[in-house]
Amino acid sequence: MDCEWDENDVLVTQADGELFGNEEDEQPSSGNEEEVSDSDVSSESTNAEDEECHGGIEVTSINNVADFANVERKKLNQENFVKHDFANRELAFKFYNWYARIKGFSARKDRTRKKGETQKLGQQHLALFHSMLLQPLLLRIRSNFRFSRETHIFRATNSRDSYMAPPLLSLALPSDTGRVLSIQSHTVQGYVGNKSAVFPLQLLGYDVDPLNSVQFSNHTGYPTFKGQVLNGQQLWDLIEGLEGNDLLYYTHLLTGYIGSVSFLNTILEVVSKLRSVNPGLIYVCDPVLGDEGKLYVPQELVSVYREKVVPIASMLTPNQLEAELLTGFRIQSEGDGREACKFLHAAGPSKVIITSINIDGNLLLIGSHQKEKGQPPKQFKIVIPKIPAYFTGTGDLMTALLLGWSNKYPENLEIAAELAVSSLQAVLHRTLSDYKRVGHDSQSTSLEIRLIQSQDDIRNPQVELKAEIYS
Repeated sequence: MDCEWDENDVLVTQADGELFGNEEDEQPSSGNEEEVSDSDVSSESTNAEDEECHGGIEVTSINNVADFANVERKKLNQENFVKHDFANRELAFKFYNWYARIKGFSARKDRTRKKGETQKLGQQHLALFHSMLLQPLLLRIRSNFRFSRETHIFRATNSRDSYMAPPLLSLALPSDTGRVLSIQSHTVQGYVGNKSAVFPLQLLGYDVDPLNSVQFSNHTGYPTFKGQVLNGQQLWDLIEGLEGNDLLYYTHLLTGYIGSVSFLNTILEVVSKLRSVNPGLIYVCDPVLGDEGKLYVPQELVSVYREKVVPIASMLTPNQLEAELLTGFRIQSEGDGREACKFLHAAGPSKVIITSINIDGNLLLIGSHQKEKGQPPKQFKIVIPKIPAYFTGTGDLMTALLLGWSNKYPENLEIAAELAVSSLQAVLHRTLSDYKRVGHDSQSTSLEIRLIQSQDDIRNPQVELKAEIYS
């Protein structure tokens, strides 16, 4: 009997269009329930030399779809998948899809289920859980397709058909660093927001999915700009799209400039959703509110950050003005900066870095890591040389670098800060030098950072500015 695949990628016979397999104890269908029938399918006999015996299961090399009928399904489990030889990768994928459908729809005492129950059973078998405690399907593929390590097969569970999605390699073969969702602005030209954050994180080994809160032709410091702004509902639509395909597992969330209360409230929902998938999600928040005494956002955003965002953040990276707005008191000394960090620890985040504080003409970074609630934090400072120019995108770059390095040195925030500051300083010095080469007055306008040209300084920064630990 000939076999083929229907429009739902389910193996059927041309004679009766039924699924493979049969169950001895199945019951007849009732009128208001969906019936899924099984039928036996003949196949070509295989050569004896291709047969192997593993753990009491006679395994036959699978060279075509018809060979599926030779598999002893009732003795088959996920551990035994590895003992099968498949002629090619496509055949292995089809086999998994076929077997999963059989297990989800007919390997049970009742072959009749209501539609909702049937779909649920199929999803339970096919879904690979987002917590990364995934049930792997182990495949051995002959010839050029043989795998040297286990391969996780992923499948979208909400689709109406049985389409087999390709493996999501950032989950199947995760990097040693992590998978970041970065929600920030985007410009076609120049490096601010996601354009300033994504590339450095990728250089440091992270898988980064950028979600652009705005898309502008250029940053707003130019005489004109045009583009689109994402609203809260549009943001949530994108999150639901990811969720519908089991793509919401992230190790980190990074947020930067947010221009409206409604969008910020949706960010709070995103954090909750991501942590329902991965409770260990690290949320790195750059609370972009303003700088040098000037507010960039509507005043009402300040209270939302203070009351709702700070308590759920894992790491906070405000500048001096932003730290003052979030704590409610002025920072006029190193002691004030340290107290501001402690105040923010009490509100939520275990890691706080005030990225720039001007005190008596000196530029400082003050960092603080509270490893356990109620315990005094480990605090430090880095004295940063001033550069006589104004650059765009430096705050976005700094927060991305802090995320990248702090994850590599989770117990040593001061080392992460040294590496981040060193990379940033190298980028700024190269940018300033290049503008001078073309005869531009570096103090006449803001400067676009030379990110691509500085990638070696991002990967392997030379640490020249060391952290001083407060006693």
